[in-house]
Amino acid sequence: MAAAIKLSQRRVLSRAGFACGRVTRRHAHLSLILCLALDFSCAAFSAARLSKLSTQYDAIILDQFGVLHDGQRALPGALHCFDQLVSSKKAVLVLSNASRRRSAAVSKLARLGFDVSALSGFVTSGEEAWQHMASEMRGKKAVWFTWEQGYNNFNDDYTSGLDLKFTNAEEADFVLCQGSQLVLQDDGATPIELMRSGRFCAVAEKVLGECIARDLPMICANPDLYLAMPDGKRGYMPGLLAKKYEELGGRVRYFGKPHSAAFDACMRVIGSDVPRSRVLHVGDSLVHDIAGANRAGVDSLFIAAGIHADEIGVTPAHIAGDEQISLQALHHMYQEYDAKPTHVACSFEW
Repeated sequence: MAAAIKLSQRRVLSRAGFACGRVTRRHAHLSLILCLALDFSCAAFSAARLSKLSTQYDAIILDQFGVLHDGQRALPGALHCFDQLVSSKKAVLVLSNASRRRSAAVSKLARLGFDVSALSGFVTSGEEAWQHMASEMRGKKAVWFTWEQGYNNFNDDYTSGLDLKFTNAEEADFVLCQGSQLVLQDDGATPIELMRSGRFCAVAEKVLGECIARDLPMICANPDLYLAMPDGKRGYMPGLLAKKYEELGGRVRYFGKPHSAAFDACMRVIGSDVPRSRVLHVGDSLVHDIAGANRAGVDSLFIAAGIHADEIGVTPAHIAGDEQISLQALHHMYQEYDAKPTHVACSFEW
């Protein structure tokens, strides 16, 4: 037992980046004791700096929001870390639950300063949903939950080329869940206010009920439940509409994380010569990124200062490296969301 403890202690010390800051021998020893007392593996808190982690992998799959940017600007350290990764000659891809066409998402990332030409691939849930509709739903009628013009995820030509007609539930063939701000029917666009409030207004409840009554299938182009807005507030996403629809008895076809098809799309880009054991996914959502990586059989790096920052108790002192994140808080989160990352870092830094 003593030998095992010493071995574990050396492992903690050799992987000192797990807790977002500098780790002293005393801190590592205390962390080890806490790991043992809570009966969870210290290996879950291995080296957090990508400069060291990247040597273990041949392909890196990156989330966007909360990792690379906040929707309006690149996050501190993200541009440098991105540049270092793409210059390492590894396969670097973006896998995003953005409900936009791939071309729109690529253009936006480029505007934020990222060298998108260096990427090996770019997979969005919006593109995957669009391709499905192009194959199965072309020319049909839909009720469309969408975004307001000018919002980050707004894609003015998202349905271009599908020949869809937007109508009410009585005439529709399916429900397109792509945004959480408006519902578009034959009488025009009506605000549903879910994005900012997190509450289902009378309009949303009525439309969902009418769609349920006709057993209309729903296509969800963004499974995210919420995200951190640039102003620090929480935004509520299309995934909440889809979840509500399922709770009411509706049928939903999801595109994006945590569903395995999203990672399968990335693996097709990476190629069969790279085993999943040599692939790392970097994301800030335990629900979508980490759970998805767990299901897909790839390693993951959890960015703690993203969407779960408030729940974990991440502060500027943690991000600066002056304090450590509570291992107990992290373990509680893993249990709550039934997802466990391979590695943990405060932010996406080299």
